[in-house]
Amino acid sequence: MKNSEKKFKYIDLRDAAENLALSQHHLLMELLKLGSMICIRFDDISSRMVKIVPPKSHQKFIDYRINPGDIHCLTLDSSKRIERMLKKSELVFEGLRLEIDFGGYPLILQIVEDDPGMHLVIMEDNLEI
Repeated sequence: MKNSEKKFKYIDLRDAAENLALSQHHLLMELLKLGSMICIRFDDISSRMVKIVPPKSHQKFIDYRINPGDIHCLTLDSSKRIERMLKKSELVFEGLRLEIDFGGYPLILQIVEDDPGMHLVIMEDNLEI
């Protein structure tokens, strides 16, 4: 699901953890317990290609372009995967899945390669933990 940057203010997970004197892992774990969405912000440098995850009855992945500066939320499974990676201090974006709103329908996208221009972000409103 894509969140409009005009409606919500986002903060980098790393910055939020530093401001609260917590580890990123601990902050993310607490946010997940509260049901908060974890998102990825794509930097403004260039667009990125991801793959649309097909229904199980189809085999073919389709390319989908992410615009520079877009923010998209991770699926719950990918958010939990991020939590496990942060516990081990091994953050990799490749293979994570995003959920976007596509004409009123949820569409699942998969990140196909790691990229230093992707950043974990959370809504600032969720920091009141």
